[in-house]
Formats: sequence, C-alpha cells, structure tokens
Amino acid sequence: MDVLILTAFFGAGHYTVSKAIREQLMERDSTLDVQIQDLFSITNPIIENYAYDFYNFITREMPEFYNFFYNRKKDIPDFYIDEITSIIGLQKFAEYVKVKRPRVIISTFPICSNVVSRFKKKYKSQVPLVTCITDVVDSWEWVSEETDRYFVPAGCVRDGLVKKGVEPGKISVTGIPLRRSFMKFFGSQDSSAFAGVKGEYVPDGSEGEIKPDNGLCENRVLVMGGGRGLFEIGEEVFDYLAGLESVKTTIITGKNRELYDQLRSRGFKSLEVMGYVHDPAQVIRESSIIITKPGGVTLFESISCETPVVCREPHIGQEIQNAGFIENMGIGMVRGSADEIIRGIESAIENPCCIQDMKRSIINFKKTLRPFEVTSSVIELMDRW
Repeated sequence: MDVLILTAFFGAGHYTVSKAIREQLMERDSTLDVQIQDLFSITNPIIENYAYDFYNFITREMPEFYNFFYNRKKDIPDFYIDEITSIIGLQKFAEYVKVKRPRVIISTFPICSNVVSRFKKKYKSQVPLVTCITDVVDSWEWVSEETDRYFVPAGCVRDGLVKKGVEPGKISVTGIPLRRSFMKFFGSQDSSAFAGVKGEYVPDGSEGEIKPDNGLCENRVLVMGGGRGLFEIGEEVFDYLAGLESVKTTIITGKNRELYDQLRSRGFKSLEVMGYVHDPAQVIRESSIIITKPGGVTLFESISCETPVVCREPHIGQEIQNAGFIENMGIGMVRGSADEIIRGIESAIENPCCIQDMKRSIINFKKTLRPFEVTSSVIELMDRW
C-alpha cells in the first residue's frame, strides 16, 4: 500500500475529504495504491456502528452535551477521553500497519491522528503522518506530536497551530480538499495533479475583480442540506422563497427523502426540488447565494465556486467556529432565526453590491490557499519513506 487514509464516519465531511484526497492523488499518479479505511473498523469493529448512532443522536438531540466534551477537547491538550480512545485498539492498529505497510498515513479525523502518533511513538515507526483538518478550527484534538505535515483550511488555523507549538514549516494552507469538479475553480498554481482541468481563478494582479463569465445566473438561490441531508432553516424560508417571482430557487434535499416528498407535494411551481445530486459544483457556481449548514466541506465547496453562504446560527462546536469564520471573513451571512435569514436574503437580492462585496472577499481569500500542495506534499513524503 502506498497511502493509507484513515477516517471516521462522524458526519459525512471526513469521509468526503478522504475521497477527495484519494481522487487528487490518483489524478497525479494512477498507479498509486491509495486506500481509505475507517479507524474503528480496524481497532473496535464491535462498537463501530453504536458509536456512530450515538454521535448522530447527541448532535441532533443533545448539542449541549456534545459541545461540553468538544470544548474540553478543543481547549485541553491530551484530553483524557482521547487518550483512552487512542490506547484502545492500538495493538490491532499496529498489526494492520505491519501487514499493509503504507508509505504515508493521512488522517482526516482527530482521533486517527492521535492513534497514529501513539503508534509511531510506541513502535518507533518512521512512517510519515499527514493530518488534514476538516473544519476551520485549531483545536488541540488535531495536534499530535508525531505529525509530519498539516493541511489546514485557512491562515488563521495555521496561526493557531503555531501558537500551540507546531513548527510553521509543517503547515500548508491548502483549504479543505475538494472533489475534482470543485478544484477546477482554483487556478493553475500547480495544477499538474489535474491534467486537463482548466482553472477559472482570477489571475494575479486583478485583486477584487469578479469575472463576468463565471456562469452566475442573476437572482438564483440554492438551498442545500448538510452531508446527512439535515436542514435547519425553518419552513418559513421555503414559503418565502416560493413566493419570490423574480428569483429562481433550487432546493437540493440530498438524502432527506421526507423533505423531498414534502416539498414536492406542496406543489411549489417556483421551486426546483431535487433529491441527491452527485456533483453539485456547477449548480453552486451558477447561484447568487447558497443557503446551507456551515459544515467545513460545504463551506469550502461554496468558496471554490465563489458563492456567498447564508446559514442559520449553528449549535454544534465545529460548525459554530465555521460560522464565525464566515462572518469574520465577510464571505457570507450567519443569522439566528428563520426571519433573520429571510431578511438577509431580501437584503442580498435588493442590494446586488452586497453579494458582490462578499464575492470579492471570497476571491481574495482564495488567493491565500495552495490546494495543489496536498498532492505534492504527500508525494514528497512518500518518496522519503
């Protein structure tokens, strides 16, 4: 095995990022053996499904309980629960690595980084460890002593890790790795990993300029749920959008079949309701704004497409931090209620300069990212091993 990508299915984002990294590496070299593996299927297969069901339950029904532990892990190095989790199953993981013999291990989930770091220490392994942070966070849970390279979403995360003692030379500001269809909206900084994909990024020297041929359809609103098809914007928003004659609204319900049937049954003629869309890149790119949950992957898919984000104030730790990033960077709007979301949409539609300002902020932020360093860094580490 050349590359082992370790992940966990707590939410859809970690696995989505894992698939994107695999796709990018295979684009670079189709002969590579790149495998994605759920950590718990290796170390604790008996509790695997129970753990994911419990996560889905507490994030949906008990966010305060989830946030208590999330904030403890965020603020405290070597939090005892992570320590215990890392130790359990370490022997099984060591046996797995001995058989598979990966040349590089990439982690897209905090516990994976902790387990690999502990494995490297105990067994004196030199296998390179790459940690890919999948939300705009600099939490201690992502920091592991044996990590050789960090891929981080933004400069603020890099700065936070440096304050925690991580060597700046180990950190690459790549953004969150995305699928091929989204990568084409980044420029050709080093696009050898994507031969045949033409970038549409604003060239250097044209700061703040918005390209007129970016496919934008005037007054088009896109509504998308998170990776699990969850919507938290309120039915009032759907009713409001249905009444807008000058706006084309597309709603992608994803895996939420109940919402799909509900919206279709109401007969909204002005709403285009779609179920699961395998590749929403072009739809996002052509929209004026996207109303969605502030998950890390969806946020950076919107950034790649230069489409401002409107979201409802979240209640889950990492999404709270993503929402703060949206507001701090001026790349979207975060609102506390359905009524406030409606007023935000009204403001954006009635004042085109509002959308243009957010798009300029997105364009300028994109210039700080080096997404193609994901493949080049992994290949470099692999060649050393």
